[in-house]
Amino acid sequence: MDRRTYLLAAALTTGTAGCSGVLPQSGGSGEISVVDSRKVEGRIVEQSATPPEYTARIENTGITGELRVELYWNPGEQQAETPAATTRVAIESGARRSVTLSADRPASADSYGFRLRSMDFAAEIQNTGAETTVRVQFVQQPSGTVRAETERVVPGGETATVEFRIPDGYAGEYEIRALTNR
Repeated sequence: MDRRTYLLAAALTTGTAGCSGVLPQSGGSGEISVVDSRKVEGRIVEQSATPPEYTARIENTGITGELRVELYWNPGEQQAETPAATTRVAIESGARRSVTLSADRPASADSYGFRLRSMDFAAEIQNTGAETTVRVQFVQQPSGTVRAETERVVPGGETATVEFRIPDGYAGEYEIRALTNR
């Protein structure tokens, strides 16, 4: 059987997202396309501190879902690899909310910062051919690691929404892949 792959690549960094394009492949009596990709799109609009409490005001310009909020200590010009504190927050599309994390600042820290990781992602899979089962993958880039996967029957001539939850959150580049056996 011939396996076909269709991609939508999205470059995602904390606070920004963009789709780099749809790469459909024709085959048989139609095609499967990943036509859209969305996520919880958190950005920090303000931050403040009253040690040991550190607060970030967050705005979500993406879909409703959850964000992982991480507090980091910055020794010098670099950000620490391990967060000092983390929490998960639910946030509606278009909403703003404050999140406060508590941690004791180490002597080596010159400053602090926050990192936001999206936990919820969605993609639209379009089928212009006959009904088929599509395996949809959330693929971390550039490593190619499949972080989540699901199967979905997509009727001919329809578009289906597929949702992914990444439990530890994700803030890097990714691809949504749709694979068929037709």
